Amino acid sequence: MACDGAGELSAVRPVFRSWWAEHDVRAYEPARKTIRHARLGALELHQLQRVPARQPRLRVLVPVDDATRAARG
Repeated sequence: MACDGAGELSAVRPVFRSWWAEHDVRAYEPARKTIRHARLGALELHQLQRVPARQPRLRVLVPVDDATRAARG
């Protein structure tokens, strides 16, 4: 199950939608990451990575927690 942050942003932000449509983006590479938060403690995140096809040195990283992913179904 993948989280489509770009699709969600495109649905509600016309500026993002037109910008995103101009970029050919390769498939993401999922990864798990633990971030230590000062108040919340350890946050276990599922990190999605996207790479613009025309600019392969760039990365768009989207951290999502399991509860958010489950709620999005």
